[in-house]
Amino acid sequence: MISTDRSYSSGQLSPYEHESDDTGFGCNLSNDKLPKSLLCSTIPDLLGELGELQSISGTTRSWRWVIDQIKSYPREFARQAETVFIHKDTYISKAPRTIQAAFGVCAAYACMSEANKYMLFQTLDAEVLELLQPAPAITLSEDLSKMQAMVLYQIIRLFYGGMKERLLAEQQANLLKAWGLQLIQRINTELPNSPSTWETWILAESSRRAVLMTFMTYGVYSLINHGVCLERSTLGILPVYTRMDFWNSPALYEEHHRHAKTMKYIEYSDYWLAYPPRALEPFEKLLVVACKGLDQVEARSPPS
Repeated sequence: MISTDRSYSSGQLSPYEHESDDTGFGCNLSNDKLPKSLLCSTIPDLLGELGELQSISGTTRSWRWVIDQIKSYPREFARQAETVFIHKDTYISKAPRTIQAAFGVCAAYACMSEANKYMLFQTLDAEVLELLQPAPAITLSEDLSKMQAMVLYQIIRLFYGGMKERLLAEQQANLLKAWGLQLIQRINTELPNSPSTWETWILAESSRRAVLMTFMTYGVYSLINHGVCLERSTLGILPVYTRMDFWNSPALYEEHHRHAKTMKYIEYSDYWLAYPPRALEPFEKLLVVACKGLDQVEARSPPS
């Protein structure tokens, strides 16, 4: 058991946040603290002359840790058939073609070389084009699998592709983010009347995580190029579940789900500070480090 119920039910709200020299992306998710640059309609292209990603000044250990985590997910999916936003049990009986194709692309990425790189991105582009084709009404599960595949593809494009691949991912950003918000709307309207089973919760939680990963990926990419997380206003209001330890424990879900809930990401980051130190789930750690920094997370983590 990663955490006890007590760690979620005791403790008082901290009257202030502990300041750190390494506070995540150096940005508070509060809307009233958004920089004026976010209000600009045009943003300069800061890509290097040869198309290489240029790092920004003032990068932190937390910033680099989050980037490394995001970059690791395609390889992790190729090796383990799961990531922090794709649950291992969801497709264990029969994976849809969308996920099978994503697995193949990620496996090809895991052994990418200069010799085969062109073939990888040709295959990836073809899969993305297929996902973008208009389709008849699809189920919530099918909608989720499309979202999960697209997140993996765009991570590969943005962090391992050349200028052409990054440009394609940038051009599709608004569409992918719109898909994400529609997916959140679907789980909010279609699942409340479904049985309160762990499987239903996994479907909802996988959807929430895939959408968070979409905005997080583009937010981190904007940090590399523009020095500011352009997605943080939306990230701050996306739903986060308070008991991420249910992810690997149906028993914990059955015992405690009536007392858990979703809240805005910005509220969750403060909620984490209000309770006693505990071990974090991998996805939870990603979210907390992104806005609180590795210093605070390590300071509040129990000894290993």
